Amino acid sequence: MELTNLTKQTKIWLIAAAILILLAAAVMMLFEVDLSQIPTYLISLGFLGIVLGSLFVYLQTFFPFVPFVLLAGANVAICGMTWGLILNYVMACLGATTAFFVARKLGFGWVDRQISKYPVIRGFNEKLGEHGFFYILIGRLIPIIPSSAISVGAGVSSISVRSYLLGTWIGKLPIVALETLIAHDAIHFRQHKSRFFLLLAIFVVIILIGHYLKGRLMPKKNNNIA
Repeated sequence: MELTNLTKQTKIWLIAAAILILLAAAVMMLFEVDLSQIPTYLISLGFLGIVLGSLFVYLQTFFPFVPFVLLAGANVAICGMTWGLILNYVMACLGATTAFFVARKLGFGWVDRQISKYPVIRGFNEKLGEHGFFYILIGRLIPIIPSSAISVGAGVSSISVRSYLLGTWIGKLPIVALETLIAHDAIHFRQHKSRFFLLLAIFVVIILIGHYLKGRLMPKKNNNIA
């Protein structure tokens, strides 16, 4: 798709995304933010930290520049467990929704070329046409492939908007809640030591299940090698 053929709505999406990215970069330069210290900076900024925490969770869906659990912990520290969870969940879902529509509007050629380089992502994408909701739901619940790859890949697949949105908004809730609770218990480690290790064990099991499913459900790279 040529840039000159983009619709007005698509151009607005691009401009908005570019502004958000530039804003985040400007803030990080202004405050000389070390990525590993983002949670500490956000907490020290008070209400502005809430705004930036929301923005970072949103952008993390596009560019996983820092582990989600760190941003989740910062938002929990600022807003408390309940509102921190709500903020993390809503912004993560909005980011995934935006990535999907941006890819669907303008990314077919470029995204297809990128997906073709990764057999696992390509195999996952091919399944979305027939069982879109199921695979999006499983992909959100269990980290089979990166969340950003799911969002962008789904945008250039034949999955319906309804199936994608339902799979994403339902599937993201448990994993976002788990990571947010892990972050909360890490902050309040002395009070929730036992639960922290239990949740961490559950998270590790989910990661292992995702690794297993990746091998079982996705085509292996050497399958097509004679």
